[in-house]
Amino acid sequence: MRSFATAVVIHEDGERVLLHQREDFRWWALPGGNIEVGESPGQAAIRETFEETGYQIEIDKFVGKYYRPQLNDVRFIYQGWVIGGDAIQRGLETRQVGWYNPDKLPAALAPSVREIIKDAQNVGTEPLSKEVRYPAWQIHVGKTLIWFRNIRNRLQGRV
Repeated sequence: MRSFATAVVIHEDGERVLLHQREDFRWWALPGGNIEVGESPGQAAIRETFEETGYQIEIDKFVGKYYRPQLNDVRFIYQGWVIGGDAIQRGLETRQVGWYNPDKLPAALAPSVREIIKDAQNVGTEPLSKEVRYPAWQIHVGKTLIWFRNIRNRLQGRV
């Protein structure tokens, strides 16, 4: 089973969350990605946030685990805040970075982002453990997009 870590980064005003527009699919997403060997999920969330947004963060809460049986993976969700750095203008995985009110998120949004933000806002003292299922067409489209992205990355020498 593959493991990923994601961060819901809350702005210091407490009213906005950090998103980045993915370079590959052009949709807006929470920062996150693969957990590397020897890395804890929390460390991965911190590293991925820096790589994708330019911000250094500190984690203050473990929101929970999201099992995605159709993809044979689990996502570890954390909530944190910025402690340094500056937004990147563009990167290998990012077209742009922005802060958004959870009630006014961009239309082109990665799957589950709204749900994860809402869960981070409402989680109590106990972390969540959820099973997330997607319609079959979303799984098919997502896998196809990833396949094309991987080919493009190989052709451009990114892998």
